[in-house]
Amino acid sequence: MAVSTDTLQTLLRQRQELREALLDLRKEIETLDASSLDLVNRNIKNQSAGKTPAPMPDPALDRKAEIPLEPSAAPIRSGQELPREEPDPPEVAVEVESGEKASPERAAAEVNNAELDEPNEPDKPSKAVEAIEADKTGDGHGDLDSLIEKARGLSDYLLDHPSELSPAELGALDTAITKGAAATTPAEKDASYHTLQAAYRKISAESFATTGVNGTTLRDSAAGAPLLWTVPLSIIILTVIVFPLLLLARHLTGQMFTEEFAADLTWSIGVTAAFLWGVVGALTLLTLNIALAVRRRHFDGGVRTSPGLRGSLGGLIGAAFFMTLEIWVPMKDATAEFALNMTAFAGGILSAILFAGVQRGVSIVVAVFEPKSPKPTVSPASKK
Repeated sequence: MAVSTDTLQTLLRQRQELREALLDLRKEIETLDASSLDLVNRNIKNQSAGKTPAPMPDPALDRKAEIPLEPSAAPIRSGQELPREEPDPPEVAVEVESGEKASPERAAAEVNNAELDEPNEPDKPSKAVEAIEADKTGDGHGDLDSLIEKARGLSDYLLDHPSELSPAELGALDTAITKGAAATTPAEKDASYHTLQAAYRKISAESFATTGVNGTTLRDSAAGAPLLWTVPLSIIILTVIVFPLLLLARHLTGQMFTEEFAADLTWSIGVTAAFLWGVVGALTLLTLNIALAVRRRHFDGGVRTSPGLRGSLGGLIGAAFFMTLEIWVPMKDATAEFALNMTAFAGGILSAILFAGVQRGVSIVVAVFEPKSPKPTVSPASKK
């Protein structure tokens, strides 16, 4: 397991602090041992002289007011309370060993022996260090699980479909998948992730170059595209709800307003209907492309298809077709109006082709007038 420099410095600093704490503890033990030895010697001298050792005074009693111990000569009245005597502090009993006497050198030797008796176990990383290592390798190795899912899907696909990949490369991918799934420790997961990443990158690049299929497209195609039901739902709303409302508005316009104003409103409603038919055409083509990509397992959910932009461009092309053809085919009856609307629908379908051609033409014109960037020179040594 790789340990960073910050982790080593933290462990060394903790070890130094522990050593300093042990030294401070040793000094305190030596001080207490010396004070107890001094107390024992004084008690022995007092006993040999025939004196009773006086009890150790309590420091807390010095802060209180002194109370006279002798009885007062003044008479005690009936309502007067007697002064309370503070209890004497307990005598400090010091046990003296009959054998060896305590000494600072002996206490220090015992501490040293205790340190030597402890086995030298390797320093285990703390939970904070493990959390730092986990943050460096990823949030709970979620990337490893995702990579295993994509690699396993690609391996299953290549198992059922023939490819030009060598069996050694496919075997390396399967081995990396097995090791990644069996990894438990962070170090094993980190190593398995890099091994699986290298094997998957090689297989995925060759598979996508030949068939357009990789682990991402297989996973997203199996999950299904949300646009396969949202876009058709939008088309249904337009055809079932919006278009009948436009027909009703056109019918009421001829009865509610004057002839000239009603004609202008009718033409505006026709242009609006043509725009919506162009939107329907563009969204229909987009839905067909997504369905084909999912069927061929080429759908990538990370690619933004921009249905709103596609629909807007299709609506503009449909409205342009309507206004162009309405000059020669005026809206006199339902047949002419239906033909113009179908022309707008076809314009929405062809909007992708038209804008692709316009974009290519603009790129060619820009390339002609834009100064060419100098190509990097290649030295003969690099060619070799």
